[in-house]
Amino acid sequence: MSFPHFRANLRRDGLVPATLKPPLELLWDYMIDGEVRSPTLANGRIYFASLNGKCYCLSLEGRLVWQFAVGSRNNASLMIHEGRAYFGSNDAHFYCLDAATGGLVWKQKSKAAIQGNFATHENLVICGSYDNSVYAFDARTGEPAWRTDVGSGVNCSLAV
Repeated sequence: MSFPHFRANLRRDGLVPATLKPPLELLWDYMIDGEVRSPTLANGRIYFASLNGKCYCLSLEGRLVWQFAVGSRNNASLMIHEGRAYFGSNDAHFYCLDAATGGLVWKQKSKAAIQGNFATHENLVICGSYDNSVYAFDARTGEPAWRTDVGSGVNCSLAV
């Protein structure tokens, strides 16, 4: 089962084709020093950001695969798309990581914090910023495709 976007899919409807059957039991836990944002399940891994300024990737068995330090609060979930992990941070950058290794692929600067979740459309990744703009980048290279002013800060997850 894979849910590579916040609320499962690009419609953000939260509908998943799974039923949990009680009794449920805790198989493992993993402690970090910060509040966890909504996790993303993809590629047999669990990806999440934290308010401690780091992003994490865990195996389904609860082992740390990688972590990436930004140094600023990360309020949004990571979006996993075609082997990459996308997220924004309060440091006013849009980030793209290699989803397998956590290595930085590209980053782009905004003029204010980014607290919403990315969406994808064709070869673009799209996200809003508190600088009153919605940005689109080439998903592979990070090159800016367009930016539009929407009149107020964007603190939401875009949907396609």
